[in-house]
Amino acid sequence: RRFGGSAGDCVFTLRDGAKLEMRSLPQFDRNLKFIMDQLGDDVPEESGYPDAPARDFLQKVASGEEPPVELPPLEESAVESPTA
Repeated sequence: RRFGGSAGDCVFTLRDGAKLEMRSLPQFDRNLKFIMDQLGDDVPEESGYPDAPARDFLQKVASGEEPPVELPPLEESAVESPTA
């Protein structure tokens, strides 16, 4: 986490040993929570998630201080209709 948690870096080790690095990820705790929600149930525990700052963020979401972690609704205008 950098800049007081407003950005952070992630390194994911994939099954084949390759590494995926994401640098300066904005809204770090919000994006990390979303990413962890997409992974298998064992991944967060094996990676030490949630750490203290992530727990603080999750408490803020639970109390309503922060909005829930979810994708915004897909706008119809953003969806292109298939062409024949």
